[in-house]
Amino acid sequence: MDWILGQFSTKRPVAQERYRSFVENGLSGSESPWSRLKGQIFFGSPEFIDSMNENTAGNVSIKEIPKVQRHVNRIRLEDLFQELTGKQDRNDKIWMAHVQYGYKMKEIADCLLLHYTTVSKIINSKKK
Repeated sequence: MDWILGQFSTKRPVAQERYRSFVENGLSGSESPWSRLKGQIFFGSPEFIDSMNENTAGNVSIKEIPKVQRHVNRIRLEDLFQELTGKQDRNDKIWMAHVQYGYKMKEIADCLLLHYTTVSKIINSKKK
């Protein structure tokens, strides 16, 4: 602890005050670094995360790894459904969102303003 305080001043009371101020400034105003965590496991630039995705691509089917970690850099639903060319395209993208990117049916339904049972029927029809 003395080493840390020594980074702020050689006088202990001054160092303690500066440290307290440093911590308070860090707590207010700026976003938490944890908000930049991707998939519960990666910190870094988009390029770094893409390179990690290439290394972990084979883990997508391993059910023991949580979905959020298997699909670190998955496309946002809003982006996936941004340009739809028809009902078949929408249904294909619904299936892709659920099976390939691991989104829950409820998440997909909320994004498309559909009932989750409609999404379920679309996904099940594709399995046949």
